[in-house]
Amino acid sequence: PFVTWEPLGGREEAGNFARFWRWLMARRQAAAEAGQSFAAYCYSAHGENHWLRSSARRFGGMRVDGATVPTLEEVDRFIGSPDWVDVFTWVRRQLLGPGGIGLKIVANEAGYTWADDGFTGEDSIYARRLALADDGASAAARAVREQLLRYNEDDTRATAHVRAWLRAGAPGVDRA
Repeated sequence: PFVTWEPLGGREEAGNFARFWRWLMARRQAAAEAGQSFAAYCYSAHGENHWLRSSARRFGGMRVDGATVPTLEEVDRFIGSPDWVDVFTWVRRQLLGPGGIGLKIVANEAGYTWADDGFTGEDSIYARRLALADDGASAAARAVREQLLRYNEDDTRATAHVRAWLRAGAPGVDRA
C-alpha cells in the first residue's frame, strides 16, 4: 500500500505521492511496451482528481527518496487521458437508484460486501485521527490502522467488482 501515518502536508505526504505516481506510471509504461492496454479505474473521479491535483500543486517537482512528485501539468495530462476511467460515470449512465448510486450502494447491489460492514467515509476520517495517536504504538492505534487499510482496499475491490458487474450487464437488476 501507499500509506503514511505521518501528518499530512509535508515531506512524507509528498514522498508517498511520488512513490505512488512512479509505480502507476511504471505500470502504464510496461503495458505500452508490451503492446497491452492500460487503464486506471476509480469511483468518482471528482474527488480523486481533486486530491491528485492538490498534491501536484503543493509538491510538484519535489524529489523525495529518488522519486519525483508529478507536476500539475503531468497530472492533468493523465486525468484527461483515456487511461483514467471513472466507473461512477458508467453507473450514472446505466442505473437509477432510489437510495442513490454511491459506491457502497451499487457495490452492495452487485454482491460486494465490505470486511468492516457499516464503516463509512466519515468513520475513516475519525479513524485516521486515532491511527495517528501515540505514533501507532498502542494496540488500538495499530488496529485502526489495519481497519483503514482494509477499508481502502475494499473500496478499490468494490470498484473493480462494480466494473465487472456492469460489463456483465448488471445481472440481477430489475429492468422494469
